[in-house]
Amino acid sequence: MKAYQISSLIFLFNNQNYLYQAHKAEDEQYSKTKAELRGKIDNLRNKVMDMITTNEELPELEKLGRQEFILDTEEHQKLLLEQEEHLQKVREDIEFSVLATKYLREQIKKECWDKMIVKGKTVKVGFLFY
Repeated sequence: MKAYQISSLIFLFNNQNYLYQAHKAEDEQYSKTKAELRGKIDNLRNKVMDMITTNEELPELEKLGRQEFILDTEEHQKLLLEQEEHLQKVREDIEFSVLATKYLREQIKKECWDKMIVKGKTVKVGFLFY
C-alpha cells in the first residue's frame, strides 16, 4: 500500500473510534432519561391495551372502532403509504416476471412448435393379446 492509503485508513479508523466513543459517552449520559421515557411509553401502552380489552367487552352499540385507538395518525398514514409503495413494487416485479415467462414461452413455441411440419399428432403403439 502507498503511504497516503495507509494514512487514510488510519484516519478512518481513528474517526470511527472517535464516533464510537462519542456515542458511548452519550448513551451513558442519557441512559437515565432514556429509561424514564421507556417507562412512560410502557405505561401508555398498557393503558391503551387495557382500554382495548375493556372496549372488546362492551356491548356492540358502545364499542369503538379499532381506528379510534390509533394515537399517531400521521405515522399511521406514513406506514400505510410505505406499505402501498412496497406492494406496488412487488406487483411490478411479479408483472415483470410474468412478462419474462411469457416471452420465454413464445420463443420456445416459435423455435419448437411453429417449425414442426406435423403438429399435434400422436402415435399409439400397442399390442392386443387375446
